[in-house]
Amino acid sequence: MALTIDIYTKLLVFFCIFTLGAIGGMFSEKVGIVNIGINGMMVIGAATYLVFTDIIAKSTGTQEQSGW
Repeated sequence: MALTIDIYTKLLVFFCIFTLGAIGGMFSEKVGIVNIGINGMMVIGAATYLVFTDIIAKSTGTQEQSGW
């Protein structure tokens, strides 16, 4: 049961991230700007988050807070 709740929690977080990206793309299309790099920016932002949280978690000794 705890595994199911954990999976749903992570899916909800990912859904929110993709929803924000989709809304940003919708607004940029609405004003006439074609932004084909939204997916790439989301991936680079997520990778940067993982790297920096891993570095900070290792430096502070809180490995369980790492994004990996």
